[in-house]
Amino acid sequence: MNNIQSQITTMILKEEDQVKAYLHPKRMALLKMLAKEKMTISGAAKVFQVHPANLTHHFKALEKVGLINLVEKVNNGKTLEKYYQAVAKNFIIRPEGEKLNKKALVLSALKDSLSTAIETVKEDDGKFTLGLLNYARLNQEQAVELMNRINELIQEFTTNTDPQGQTYVLNISFYPSDISYDMIPKEEIHIT
Repeated sequence: MNNIQSQITTMILKEEDQVKAYLHPKRMALLKMLAKEKMTISGAAKVFQVHPANLTHHFKALEKVGLINLVEKVNNGKTLEKYYQAVAKNFIIRPEGEKLNKKALVLSALKDSLSTAIETVKEDDGKFTLGLLNYARLNQEQAVELMNRINELIQEFTTNTDPQGQTYVLNISFYPSDISYDMIPKEEIHIT
C-alpha cells in the first residue's frame, strides 16, 4: 500500500460543485480508496474491473473541484504514471447558499445512483431487483408520517445486516409533483 501524503482528516463540502461531484456513487467509492492509498487511474480501474477510460472523467471531476490531488508522477520509460490521492480521509456534506437547490441536489444524487446501477446491471445474475413507482395525494402530516415509517423500516434492515449477504442499494425518492393527481395513472408500476 502506498503511503498517504499530507491529508486532512475531514473536509466539509459546502460548495455545490463539490457536493455534486462527491455524490456520484462511483466517485464516493474512488474517494474511499484514494483516502487509504495513492493510486493511478489504471490501478483504480483494476480494482473496479473496468477499462481506465471508464474512470478518467471521474478522476477529472474530483480533481477539478479539489477533492483529489495529483501527488506523484513516475516515468517508467514507456508512460508517465500519475498518482492521485484524496485530500481528506472523510467528507461531510453541509451545502450552503441561497442559490443551492438542496431538493434538486438530493434528486440528482438519486439519479446518479440509479445511473451507476444501470451501467453495471446484468440481466441473468440471479440477484433480486425491484422497481416501484406509485403516486399518492398526501397532506403535510401524512407526508411526514410516510417518511418516518419508511425511515424506521430502513433503519431496521440496515442495523440487522448479514455479513455473508449481498449488498443492496436502497434508493428512495419522495417529492412533490406539479402534475395534477387526476392526470396521473392510478395503477402502481411494479417491476421485479
